Amino acid sequence: KRKHPWLRFYCNYFFDSVTDALKQVKKDFSGKINSLQTNKAQYDPIAVEYRLVENTLAQKYIYDYEVSDFIKKNGRGKRIVVLHAGSGHRARLASENGSGEVVGIDLSHKQIQIAREEEIKHPQGIKYNMLNPYSDEFIDSFPKELIGKIDIVLGFFLLDHAMNKEDLKKVLINIHTLLKPGGLFFGMSDNSEVSLPSDPKYGVVVSLEENPQNMKEGLLRRISIYQNGLEILHFHNFAWKKQTIKTILEKSKFSQIFFREAHVSPQGIEKYGEEFWRNYKEHPD
Repeated sequence: KRKHPWLRFYCNYFFDSVTDALKQVKKDFSGKINSLQTNKAQYDPIAVEYRLVENTLAQKYIYDYEVSDFIKKNGRGKRIVVLHAGSGHRARLASENGSGEVVGIDLSHKQIQIAREEEIKHPQGIKYNMLNPYSDEFIDSFPKELIGKIDIVLGFFLLDHAMNKEDLKKVLINIHTLLKPGGLFFGMSDNSEVSLPSDPKYGVVVSLEENPQNMKEGLLRRISIYQNGLEILHFHNFAWKKQTIKTILEKSKFSQIFFREAHVSPQGIEKYGEEFWRNYKEHPD
């Protein structure tokens, strides 16, 4: 039970008997293990453990820094939607750094539940909804009064979870529909063209599950979370080339598109030193 996240999920939330839960797992996984391992609802059974990502050095000194810096420069007092919001970590960061109204969206029921519980314990006025931004029904289900009136959409690692180009196209069209004229979409994606694996000492390792020769679009990746040199959690997303993302952004009517590598925060460099971050700077994941 401890080693199988789906079995643990069913035991914790649906079945009193491990035997009954195991029967359900066998039924679900029979003949379709890959789709279950990689679909976008994969976070339900690991929702609690997934919060361990928040404690990694990559999260604290790269991802969080990029969100906070962007909101301070562009988002003060602005209405913001956070897609792939998970447990609400980035939504709370946006609020803490001076944003106006914040709405968090995720398609994992369990993660939205955690985010709402966190909001009850530490109120910041953030609203959370369980919606699928990759679907045709997303806009129909979104609060009507906010459509076309959003200043900023945050989508960290959102595009990486598109399982095909149709998913990419749909999520970007949905984002464009949410934004007001002149609105901004700010995201982060794992680099699909790195020459070396990322480093466990930063807490997050991106590796390919398939042969990377003649890089295909939508190549399956394993994202491993490390503590003290040991993998404690993993999940999957998909590798998309920068040019593919740029092309679909253009087709989705985004008018100005910029790419850059994510930065290590000054606090991270001060605390751990330049040499510690050298591998990241040479091969940013």
